[in-house]
Amino acid sequence: MEPVPLHVRSFGVCLPERSVGNDVLEASFGLPAGWIAERTGIERRRVAAPSDSTAGLATQAVEAALAAAGLEARDLDLIIAASTIPEQPTPGTSAWVSQRLGTTCAAFDVNSACTGFVYGLVSAMTLMATSESTRHAVVVGAETFTRIVDANDLGTSIIFGDGAGALLLERNVGTGALLGWNSVSDHVLSILELPMGGSRQPANVEGLERGDQYLTMNGPEVMRRAVRLLGESIKQLLARLDMSSTRSAH
Repeated sequence: MEPVPLHVRSFGVCLPERSVGNDVLEASFGLPAGWIAERTGIERRRVAAPSDSTAGLATQAVEAALAAAGLEARDLDLIIAASTIPEQPTPGTSAWVSQRLGTTCAAFDVNSACTGFVYGLVSAMTLMATSESTRHAVVVGAETFTRIVDANDLGTSIIFGDGAGALLLERNVGTGALLGWNSVSDHVLSILELPMGGSRQPANVEGLERGDQYLTMNGPEVMRRAVRLLGESIKQLLARLDMSSTRSAH
């Protein structure tokens, strides 16, 4: 099947008003100035207000993307919401976004942590390529990580923040297309997890006392594995498309 022309029509973002700078965290953890930026590249992270929620941030990002494209919510044919911290277990975040926008189009969620938005984007483009009736789709990634991060955990509190970003895709516009994609997995589950709140370990007093309601991460190990797998995945994709890294750079 020939690639179907697809176009990124617009994008939108929603960032909570409050932000926390590195100076605050470095003072809290007794770290020298510049320590966080040198290791993470992060200078500030946004923090959702008590009245904010994942769906609320996502909806505002989608509205911004629609406004930038000059479109209305009724023009959407598909909504995909990628989030690790959903509005609630069910209905999905995408359903909440759809309700707030007043749409009746197809909507579903993707929960794949850092790769969620990429999976959502590939899913949207694949569906658009096989359905002529799906002309406009929006993929929105939204997180409220500060709700599940322990403020006393150096390994997570200096990294994670809150916000949302949306891409609005349009079919049969321009010459852009999804040429291909590649995905690999390395399921070492213990290096990044939120133990409590699912079917394996429902919320309970014992878990709360252990702090199982907070995200845990082995940052160095996550980075090592991510860098290695990303490089391998890119090479596999280029080989499949009969392209080289030199050619793709141009």
